[in-house]
Amino acid sequence: MTERRKSGRFALGCPVDAHLRVLQHVQIDHVGTNAITVLSVTPLARGEDVTLRIGPSDGEQATLTARMISSQPHVLDGRVMHRVQLARADRATLSTGVDAAIHLWRSGEHIAVVLHPQATRVVNVGRGGCRLELSTGLPVGTIGTLYSGHGIDYAEPFRVGFLRERPGVSSPYVAGVEFLWLDAPASQSFRTMAARLEREHRLVGARVAETDGLPPVPGRDTISYSQ
Repeated sequence: MTERRKSGRFALGCPVDAHLRVLQHVQIDHVGTNAITVLSVTPLARGEDVTLRIGPSDGEQATLTARMISSQPHVLDGRVMHRVQLARADRATLSTGVDAAIHLWRSGEHIAVVLHPQATRVVNVGRGGCRLELSTGLPVGTIGTLYSGHGIDYAEPFRVGFLRERPGVSSPYVAGVEFLWLDAPASQSFRTMAARLEREHRLVGARVAETDGLPPVPGRDTISYSQ
């Protein structure tokens, strides 16, 4: 998918460290004492630590922390899936929820999601979305939530609109994401940040016009704007 912007973006002079979480639906294939096998439409990265939640959100639920140790293609009902084996990332963490997981699996409650955390950097931002630098690619159409890495509640649900690969750099993937307007933005959201930057941009432009084109005060203009 090509990059298409519905609003302008501000390139940040200092990219914002952040992290994101992506929820992915999986089918439970088997639950054992030491490992759990799930069927996924996409492969998981070997060694990746994930959180597995089994059961409905309004009922009995098991939450386990596990690590992906193997992934193999598997055909189910004519569809190519991936049989993923998850082992306990921490013995105590998995054992606390494994009894509930076994109960839900045996009772037929196979509703489950895998939560993937990933560190990222926000390099530009606008009201409609932002651009992220990633170590692992996210397929176009992926839906997740973006959080600030500084403890500020910049929480934004998003959808991936495009993905580009840049071999040879520490963060080899660049993703353009669209913010999902599921609610009004919070005071500390990225959308509110973009609105504030737009106001500052207009004020700087007005001051330049008033001074016959003289540049802004050095150090004040730390961002650049593009449509």
